[in-house]
Amino acid sequence: KTDHQIGFAVARAGLSEAGRTTIVGAKDSETNLELTYSAPLGRGLTLQSDIQHIINVGADPSIEDATVVGLRLKYEFGTN
Repeated sequence: KTDHQIGFAVARAGLSEAGRTTIVGAKDSETNLELTYSAPLGRGLTLQSDIQHIINVGADPSIEDATVVGLRLKYEFGTN
């Protein structure tokens, strides 16, 4: 449908050599994968879902990979 939107993103944050020395066994980067979908529900109301998976959270080997899920409900006044 034309009003529906989907998006996918990949982000990578590298850790400098100096940064890696502050965390014992630090990984060299953190990677974030994100998928979002937005659908109009009618009369200015939109629902957006989002899921993110973070690999090497904070480049800290003691922290497990994380998955975050969210929903956003948006209402625009004055929309037909």
